[in-house]
This record gives sequence, C-alpha cells and structure tokens, in this order.
Amino acid sequence: MLKLLYIERLVMAVLLLLLLALAPARAQNVVSMGEKTELTVEQKPGDTYTWELYTDSTGNFAKVEGKCPAEQADFIPVGAFTGPTVTVLWKEPGIYFFKVTAVDANGCTNNIKIGRMEVRDVDLDLPIATITPPNPLGVCTGEPVSFEVNITGKGTGPWDFTYTDGTTEWKRKGITSPYTLMPDLMPTTTTKYWITKVNDELDRNSKYASNSIIQIINPLPNPSDISITEITGGGNICLGPYRYEVTTALDHDYLWTVTGGKEGIDYTISNQTTVSATIAWTNPIAAKTFTVTFTEKDPVTHCTNDKSKEITVNPFVEPTIAYSPSLLCATGTAQVIFTGQLGGTFSSTGGLFINESTGEIDLAASTPNNYTVTYHYSSGVCSKTITTDITIKPVPNTSDIIEEKISAN
Repeated sequence: MLKLLYIERLVMAVLLLLLLALAPARAQNVVSMGEKTELTVEQKPGDTYTWELYTDSTGNFAKVEGKCPAEQADFIPVGAFTGPTVTVLWKEPGIYFFKVTAVDANGCTNNIKIGRMEVRDVDLDLPIATITPPNPLGVCTGEPVSFEVNITGKGTGPWDFTYTDGTTEWKRKGITSPYTLMPDLMPTTTTKYWITKVNDELDRNSKYASNSIIQIINPLPNPSDISITEITGGGNICLGPYRYEVTTALDHDYLWTVTGGKEGIDYTISNQTTVSATIAWTNPIAAKTFTVTFTEKDPVTHCTNDKSKEITVNPFVEPTIAYSPSLLCATGTAQVIFTGQLGGTFSSTGGLFINESTGEIDLAASTPNNYTVTYHYSSGVCSKTITTDITIKPVPNTSDIIEEKISAN
C-alpha cells in the first residue's frame, strides 16, 4: 500500500513544486507493468476524495483534469476513483502521475496531493503459453479432442488465457500448468488453434501468442446399408446360405461378424473380409434373432464405421425325397423315401400318376418314361422345393416272348 499523508491547505504553487521535486527520489514508486497499486490518504472527518491519473506533467495539475487512457492505466474496478483508498492497474510501461483532491464539508477544494509512478516493462518475465502438437494422424469424426497447454515464465499462476480457432475466441480462467484443453466447440473438420494471450495472477498480459497447432479430423468410412441376396430358397430368412453385401468406393479393410449365436453351430461365414460375405444359417430349431454387422476401417487413419442389420432366422427342417430304386418297372406302386417337413405337395410332368399328398406313384397307370418328381413345402414363413429323378421301364409282354420261342424252334 502506498500511503500518502494528507497535506493541509497550503499554497498550491508551492505544493506542486515541492512534490515534483521530491518524486524522482522515491524509489518505492516503481512497479512492473501489470501490477496493481493501492493508493490511500488519511481520512479526515467530513472530507471526500477524488483521484485522477496523468501521463503528462507539463500541465497545471490544479487546473487540468487527468486524462490517462484506460488502456495504459485505470482504476479497478473501472470507475472506482473516489474515496480515501483506490486501486490502480498499471497496464503499460511509462511515467505516470496521480492526484487526489480533497473536498471538505463546506465544498472547499483547494487541497490536492500529487504522486509519481514509474511503470517498467517486464515482458521477459511474463507468462508464455505453448500447445503440445496433437497426433499428426489426427482423430476420427466424433472422437473427443484435447490439447496439453504448458505455461512458462517468471509469472505466478493460476493463469487466464484466451484461445481461438481464427473465428471465435474462448477464455479459460484460473488454470494451472500443464492444462488439458478441450475445445468449447468440438471440431468437425480440420481446424487450427492457438492461444492469443496469457495473464498471470497480477493480470499481466504476455502479449505473445502461442504456437499454432492443427487438429486433423478424419472422416469416417461410409458404407451403404446391408443388402441381402438369398442364394437358395424362398424370400424369408430360413436355413441355407444368404449373400450379405454393401457398397463402398474405398480400398479399406472389411469384416463381417454375427452376434447372437455361435459360429460353426448356428451359422458359418465365408468371404468374411470382403464387401460381399455369405452366411449360411444352419441350426435354428425355433425362430432366433441374430445381428449381422459390417465394419469398414481406413488402414491409414484407423477410423472405423459399421452398419448392422437384425436377422430373424426361422426354424425349418430340410426335406429330402427319393425312390428306390430310381429305375422302376411299370407295374404296382412306388413309395417315396422322405425326411423332413411333411405337409407339402408332390408333382411331376405329364404321364406320371403320383399322389400329391403322399408321393406314391401308380407305376402301372404311368407311361414309361424319364420323370422329375418335385416336392414343394411352405411353413407360411419358410418354403423349399426339391426334386428327384426316376425312370419307368415298360413290363415285357409274355405272349410276345412265347411267339418268339416258337418261331425259333
């Protein structure tokens, strides 16, 4: 605290000469740029006090108002320039003068006090901020971004600093070093950042910008939605292989996975690291839901993205049909050898008499020929059509055989 003794009513000219002559010898009136000084006078009963700041001593302090620019020195809080005690923030180096005017209860104002203050430049002692450069490969879109800020210099924390992306400025207050800075606005594209200024606990501004860093934001891969092409069977997801595909224009790494079951028991996957995989569903004895996921990874940035699709596989027992032997004579009947889902229908090409419910063939009524027997089954969800081939040969005519033997004799 710089304490000024209140001087009783003296002749103004003598007062000014005396103060200006003595001021250079008062070494305690030296501060560093950015420091705050408390100025005070002894309170006299009934008196009020007004303070003013000057940067020029050539005028008459008794007649000229103090017009020190606020960017060079100012009272804090701003506008608090009355009372027996005030605080001044010295913002720029130079020689300053301060004046306090006392007004007594009768309104007399012929009492003033003048002081001198030298403010020295101490830029070399002020804080300097450095931002540690981020990973040169950058981050992926949507991932969190942070930087390490280190503050050095002879100033004392906690620190305040202002940083920018070139468009908007944001502030951090009361931080310690090192400090992890997470941007107020997470970048969605590659962005440059730097710190424009740092203030120490005395509110001294370094006036030096930090180094700038560039945060690279890598785009995510963008595969299409998963499409399904059935290789065999009907339109619903049942037993059997299905082709799962996506489209992408990039040369990336790919992987198909299935959750909700066990590979080798519930399903098998082939071409797993391509854009077109085949998944064969093998084991549902009741309807079961799986999730098929396609993951695309950029091998350079390691950014990944995926698309998933829920698949419900319906229960279905694969039917089989056969006739034994497959070469049959045109006499009697032939029974189908059948496994799987019953309740379907049998059919064939014309000339074959077949029971559409049981698959029994009336060989005697059928025309000898080659036939394809078809069995079609539908559970309402899953359907299957299978075939088997048979041949019916005519039965030899016994009268023709006898005639041939007689003729031979």
